[in-house]
Amino acid sequence: MEPEVLVGRSVPEHSRQCGLEFARRGDRPTAVIYSCDHGAMGFLRGLRDEGVAVPEEVAVIGIDGTEAGAYCCPSLTTIAQDGRGIIRSAVEMVLAMIDRKEPPGRRVNLATKLIVRESA
Repeated sequence: MEPEVLVGRSVPEHSRQCGLEFARRGDRPTAVIYSCDHGAMGFLRGLRDEGVAVPEEVAVIGIDGTEAGAYCCPSLTTIAQDGRGIIRSAVEMVLAMIDRKEPPGRRVNLATKLIVRESA
């Protein structure tokens, strides 16, 4: 299966519109991973407004791990990120660059945790 990338913003009303448009598609995928929890919550609202059952027809997962996702309906399954670890890693990278120990770069081995709720 080829992944499909949809472009949207994390503003709830914009992501709700994305959910409305997605719900009206005849060829829609059965799962969506949204780039942030707030956007995913708006997307869920758009699906609900069009009568799409989540997760029965479309599973939705956000990325952030925000507590607010636990309170939407259905509650949002999310991939929680280690915020403190991200900040610590960023500071370490900046300090290493200042000290000229390493060139600019990026790290991709930061911990995540899947929080399973009702949307997937």
